[in-house]
Amino acid sequence: IHIKLPGVKVGVTFTFDGAGGAGAANFTALNASSDAIVLTYYPLGASFHPRGGMSAVNDLPAMATMAGSKPLVLQEFGYPADAQYLGSSESEQADFIANGLATWSGIGGNKIPFLNVFLMHDFTPALCDYYGQYYLLPNSAEFKAYLCSIGLRKADGTPKAGWNAFAQAAAVTGLP
Repeated sequence: IHIKLPGVKVGVTFTFDGAGGAGAANFTALNASSDAIVLTYYPLGASFHPRGGMSAVNDLPAMATMAGSKPLVLQEFGYPADAQYLGSSESEQADFIANGLATWSGIGGNKIPFLNVFLMHDFTPALCDYYGQYYLLPNSAEFKAYLCSIGLRKADGTPKAGWNAFAQAAAVTGLP
């Protein structure tokens, strides 16, 4: 790509969890010629259960360290808010957003020039069913709960606590 399009910045997307451990060698090899490190970040444990609203406080600096001298692009940054199947809540999601954006701001825009909060609205139940089929998890209530609760607003547009946390954190960091 660099030869055919010399001005284009190149990167390979990994999940944060997939970039470490057993995937670390692939992460390093595939990013040797990259211009930026590109990660998605959902702090999920077994069965899509989130690791807690404070996760980003330690994970974002670890990602910045992984990126070394290259800029870090956070292609997706999100947290589910489902209580029934995932033991999460809107409050935990709001904590994750507030802590994550504050940590990102502290690290600085030169190191992490792009952070995409995913998703502004929950997917509809029909779309969650579709993605369950697409990702070969059609019978996973946890996977569908993750997908259907990751937005900062409900599917009908009603704001969740995460939306308010996003708006407040954006204002504090100087975003419009």
